[in-house]
Amino acid sequence: MHMSTIGAAFKLDKAPNSLSSPAIEKSTKSSGFSELYEQVLAFEKRVVGGEQLLPKDLILYQIKASRLGLGVELVSKVAEALSATIRKLQSNQ
Repeated sequence: MHMSTIGAAFKLDKAPNSLSSPAIEKSTKSSGFSELYEQVLAFEKRVVGGEQLLPKDLILYQIKASRLGLGVELVSKVAEALSATIRKLQSNQ
């Protein structure tokens, strides 16, 4: 997997036109994986706490949770590929 592909998986430079707003664009800009995880946890606490959320907040929660899930999946696949490569190298010795 090419490094730019990995980097692209964690970036969304612009929100789609149908969702374009300053709040959404700011929230979908590239952020660290741990920061994204913290944001998802904060949203979860708000939802579980019974706070009334606007529809756009719920959509943001879905976007962030989806991005987090994709990031976890990507890291998992990279680790799996690395592990398989190491096993191949060890079996050739």
